[in-house]
Amino acid sequence: MVLALLSGCAGASHPETDPADYLAVGVDPAIEAHTFEASLAADGYRPTGEVSGEGWVAFAMTRSDGASAARLVTVHGVVVALDEVPMPLVPARGVLGVEPSPPSGTDLDGDGTIDVVLSREERDRRCWLVARLDGEGGARPLVVDTANLAPDLCLEDLRDVDGNGVPEAIVRVRARALARSAIPVADLPLERDATGVYRRVDPADRFVTYERRVRRTRIETARAVPDAEAAYTAAVELALVDFVAGDTPEAQTAAFDEAMAGIVLDIDMLTAVSFARARIAAGRITE
Repeated sequence: MVLALLSGCAGASHPETDPADYLAVGVDPAIEAHTFEASLAADGYRPTGEVSGEGWVAFAMTRSDGASAARLVTVHGVVVALDEVPMPLVPARGVLGVEPSPPSGTDLDGDGTIDVVLSREERDRRCWLVARLDGEGGARPLVVDTANLAPDLCLEDLRDVDGNGVPEAIVRVRARALARSAIPVADLPLERDATGVYRRVDPADRFVTYERRVRRTRIETARAVPDAEAAYTAAVELALVDFVAGDTPEAQTAAFDEAMAGIVLDIDMLTAVSFARARIAAGRITE
């Protein structure tokens, strides 16, 4: 995927006579967006989504060969450009899009600026690129520090998980290798620091307590049915919550064992539980 943050005015050129005759300060975002959509349409793209607000338009288009494009247009012309171009012999990795309003056109992170959300839809998730508009037609990205995160994680939501009034950036960890009827998943909230960058810190106790309670309730429901598949998925997610909380593989394994205790398992499920337990104990739950 190619990402470009662009600036500058877009418009037709004029002969140089009097500067006042050809100087253009800003463009109409709706007209400019239509121009770029027409250009992409001439190259075989078709529209898949558009959202707009005061002073901006965001749109996405796709092509039959798997290519996709998303643009954010303001009075400066195109200020954010995303392109997904299929490579020979490489499966398409994602389809670019725009999120509807809301969330686009709202202040998602509480920093006082309007946010526009472009997205990339993949096999089991929808990754966000949040562009913060500065009120003058400029845009800057919401930045997530991935230094202490697995390389395949991405921003998937923004919400206040600890009740302090400041939304956290949400990335989701998945235990894809342990998936059966569903992929086990747990949210990992990132806190915004003084510079506006979202970084991993120990999640709030309130958040971890709630996430554990949700999984334990699901496990008790699965016991009552009984539903070994649902219990298994919730048990792996309980271990994932401990992973998010920074607990050791030993603690994650203990949580998994406690959740699966007393569940009646057939041979197939016994094998799955043994495999999952080994990966969790080895610290490989998210690999």
